[in-house]
Amino acid sequence: MNYQRILIEVLIILCYWFGEKLFSLVFINLKLGKQGRIHHPIVWTILLFALTWWNLGYYYIAYPLILIALLGIGLVIKQLISNHEFLYRPFWQQFWILGVGLMIISYVVSIFCCHLPTP
Repeated sequence: MNYQRILIEVLIILCYWFGEKLFSLVFINLKLGKQGRIHHPIVWTILLFALTWWNLGYYYIAYPLILIALLGIGLVIKQLISNHEFLYRPFWQQFWILGVGLMIISYVVSIFCCHLPTP
């Protein structure tokens, strides 16, 4: 396990979190932004995906991508069964929020997968 890489990744996550918090505080105080949501799940999903990719490499990153694709397909099927229609707005909100959770799990698992064989 490369502790230096993990420290850099944690610093990247903390810097982004602090920057996002600071940005939202400035714009909420200036009344320019929304006052509800502070964190943006799209950016968090992409950031965690990039860090997972950095840990796993090109070969094993396909598994988290497959899980994200299955998540999207499952949400579409769920929405079609329950509402008999597909609406983008509820789909994207659920997809990105669940995508963040999935990428958090993938990132934590990728930290401990440093001894996987490379093809």
